[in-house]
Amino acid sequence: MDRIEPHSPASRAGSEVDPATLARAQQGDATAVERFVRHYERPVFAFLSRMAGRGPHVEDLAQEVFLRAYRALPNFERRENTRVSTWLFSIAWRLCIDRSRKPRPPLLSVESVPLRSAACPDQDHRRSRIASALELAVGELPREQRAAFLLAECHGLTTAEIAQVTDTTRATVKTRLFRARARLKRSLRAIWEEER
Repeated sequence: MDRIEPHSPASRAGSEVDPATLARAQQGDATAVERFVRHYERPVFAFLSRMAGRGPHVEDLAQEVFLRAYRALPNFERRENTRVSTWLFSIAWRLCIDRSRKPRPPLLSVESVPLRSAACPDQDHRRSRIASALELAVGELPREQRAAFLLAECHGLTTAEIAQVTDTTRATVKTRLFRARARLKRSLRAIWEEER
């Protein structure tokens, strides 16, 4: 899995594709469509790889997201509080739901992350171990909790946007986030205590 990092300005509303590029892409301008895909490919790919596991199937899923978006783009209507990225995450989420009927690549368990290493006691090594354990723990979350957590913490979506992406209510999203964070806290407790 890709390293989980808190959302950055690049994942928030200020990083949405500019309105002129969006309008040209909606009209089928090839250069604008290419800029559109380049603008959103990294967050879409990151979300898909964290939801579906690593492998060539993630590239196929990402291509399918953008193919579906391309087909629907002429009819996409940007409303006041609607972001293009939220719409793309909705498409990616539906593909993940469809894919869930197929077996997921196996993930390592949190227990497989070594708690002690005498070979490299420096700060970077500890951060790396914690980040690896977090990646594994997130991968073990139930699909709906994992999606809510990733969309909130890695992509900076609001509760309302996550509800829109996952086609559920804000209350359900809040519950999923609460449960995901509680489960992660339990999963990572041994590592946090070791690091004290």
